[in-house]
Amino acid sequence: MKKWKNYWKRTMSLLLAAAMVLTGNVSTAASAAATKKQQNKADEEQLREAIQAGKQMVKEYPNGLFNFLGTQMEVNEGDHSLEIAVIRQGGTKGNAKVKFKAIDITSSYGDDYKIYVGKNRFSALKKGKDAFPLIETAMEKKVDLSEEDTDVEGTSESADTKQIVSDAVDAKKAEVQAVSTSDNPLDQYPDADKKSDDKKITGNSKHEDSVDKTSGKTSLKASREISTGKKSDRPSWKIADNTEKADEVKENFEIFMDSVDGTETTLNFKDGEYVKYLYLMPKDDKVSEGEEQLVCALLPEDNSSPVGDSYNAYVNIKDNDEVESSKYIFGKTEVEASDDKAVVTIRRTSGENYFDTLYVGTGEGTANQGADYKAGLKKVEFYAGEKEKKISIDILDNEYRTKSRDFYVLLSSDGSSYMKETCHVTIPADDGEDGRSLKAKVAAGSSTAEKISPNGWKPQNGEWAISSKDMTHLSGKLWKQGNETRFEGTGGLRKMRISNNDYTYGARELEFGYYNKGNGRNWTTTHKEWSWRKFKRITVTDYHHESNFGTQLYYGSKHMWNYNGTTDWTVCKKEFGKGQWGQDVTIQNGAAAGNHSNGYVGWLRLRLKKYKAGCTALSQKFTTTSYKMEYNDKTKKTELKVDGTKDITPVLKIDSISSNVQNSKNGINGTSYDSVYRSDAINFKLDNFYDGCMELKGIEASTDGKNWKMVSEGSNLSVVLDASFFKKFDLYAKDTIQFRVKVSQKKSDLKLKVANKERGVFQGLEDGQTYSLNR
Repeated sequence: MKKWKNYWKRTMSLLLAAAMVLTGNVSTAASAAATKKQQNKADEEQLREAIQAGKQMVKEYPNGLFNFLGTQMEVNEGDHSLEIAVIRQGGTKGNAKVKFKAIDITSSYGDDYKIYVGKNRFSALKKGKDAFPLIETAMEKKVDLSEEDTDVEGTSESADTKQIVSDAVDAKKAEVQAVSTSDNPLDQYPDADKKSDDKKITGNSKHEDSVDKTSGKTSLKASREISTGKKSDRPSWKIADNTEKADEVKENFEIFMDSVDGTETTLNFKDGEYVKYLYLMPKDDKVSEGEEQLVCALLPEDNSSPVGDSYNAYVNIKDNDEVESSKYIFGKTEVEASDDKAVVTIRRTSGENYFDTLYVGTGEGTANQGADYKAGLKKVEFYAGEKEKKISIDILDNEYRTKSRDFYVLLSSDGSSYMKETCHVTIPADDGEDGRSLKAKVAAGSSTAEKISPNGWKPQNGEWAISSKDMTHLSGKLWKQGNETRFEGTGGLRKMRISNNDYTYGARELEFGYYNKGNGRNWTTTHKEWSWRKFKRITVTDYHHESNFGTQLYYGSKHMWNYNGTTDWTVCKKEFGKGQWGQDVTIQNGAAAGNHSNGYVGWLRLRLKKYKAGCTALSQKFTTTSYKMEYNDKTKKTELKVDGTKDITPVLKIDSISSNVQNSKNGINGTSYDSVYRSDAINFKLDNFYDGCMELKGIEASTDGKNWKMVSEGSNLSVVLDASFFKKFDLYAKDTIQFRVKVSQKKSDLKLKVANKERGVFQGLEDGQTYSLNR
């Protein structure tokens, strides 16, 4: 669940930033009202008249239109408060309400500020349960120094961004097209709001601060222009009001703001009330830190007044403490590389509350770049609150590296002059493939647990949740929203299906929650009947209602479950039968003509079957034998005689379980384990195994102890219980999986040679006599 949440937060952070730059400017009426308020706040009638914005506005919006009075606001930490005005333009007839939401970008509600409604300064808004600074989603804990950087334009990063925005828009309306993201929307924002997308910088690159002279803020566009030496041709992302695109952006913006976590409240306007004031009180924390930003949003409440063009406001909290520079050290100054990676840790010891950039590069030692390691130089970004980064460097195979070699990792503030702090990295000698021990071979071939579906996660042990992104929408009006699939329509069918049939292998049961707030069809008929009261035949009207709409579940062509009519929440649980793994799993929502279906399917999850895993001993015994030469009086020949034997039959044991659906249990060191599921990787080990005498062929598995099939080959001592594994066995009716090792004994040819014949004769020994022996 945590992994899915992190992905969702990163998505929402990106979408929010895109929405902020896409929204329109403050409306003319709101600007005029702000000017009027500053000139003569006491003149209530003039303020009210400016906010109303004329008779036409009152006519169009008799119950009001909600906007922020100002959309760009700034407050110092030492100030008492910042006044945020929410205005009700047009008419003020009757009660109205609107949702106010504060979303932290680099700020943190409660730690940096609090918001109060009206003059009541004793009761602040309660922080949202899942509210968090969105800047945290941009932090990258690991940086691969050897990986080539790519420009954001025309690359996979741009494509990923486009897909994220597109998916979120589809969640609201299938036919709405996502805003273009071929240009990076974050270019309009300060460095504190950006993701790393700079081009690779050469060792002689000079770093300069990129500052927008008008705002005093560093912009991504300016940074990229300086680092690449090219003028950006990207257009402004501001969109004029009163355009179709602005309406589309506004609709998408409401989706984003409603989905992302924040601190919120509902503002209730009484009859005649046209303005409400909120007060943001900054916390003077005496901590040296960068500027803190948040965005405020107005979201429409059901059956109430709409929001206008000025539906979001940007607040900047300026620090009033002395600026503190960032300083860095290495976690360890001596690091030994593994076979494929060297990982060093950089720690920030001061200035951790500011955004800062640091250049990290490799320096030559006795190791050769391109042969022993992959050199690199990168600009690494530390966001406010970020204290540590892991930097990895690729280590290359080099059979000529017979002794250990070394190189250095260096730091620079500008990409040219280096700091005194260095990290010394030692690369061990390369033994080569033939010289590797069994332990090294096993490590090289080991597998890890799979994710059953690419976007799924583990809700709890033995379960796997299927994300809506792992579903295919086949027909009808369906869209993805978060982890749910929404549906709506009158009449007809709407079908969704698990994208890959292999996901169902190993599942004992499927479960999902289902909600539907549709409505049925109403109609009337008439008939004649006798009325004794009127003493004649009269026409009688009959009223009919039909609620023929609902949802069905199919495994293949077999109908498994059905719910008809409206429901607040219904849970479907259906077990898989024999032969149903690997069949299409289809959820079908339908409505008869005239009936309306409107709801969603959520938390689709597989409950997995539990198995026992056991290791079976080999029936064949293997021994290593020592010999001595002995003369045979009968044959008159010298022969090899057995001098002693040693049992070298290997024993297979379970060493650990790697899993995405249960808690891993390491160091089992036994021959059985009572809890394995689909997606588990069982990591084995061999006791009593001699590299020089034995050859490992792989691991076999069986469900009956008679029919054995290979499930791993060569030196790989890890078996993943994935779909391909389940397809080899009848595991629907079985509860135990048996494993055994497959080995063979190496042979050697012994050739005898008589030397120094002039010194005597060895009786019964033929020169060139050959024996083929087990090792």
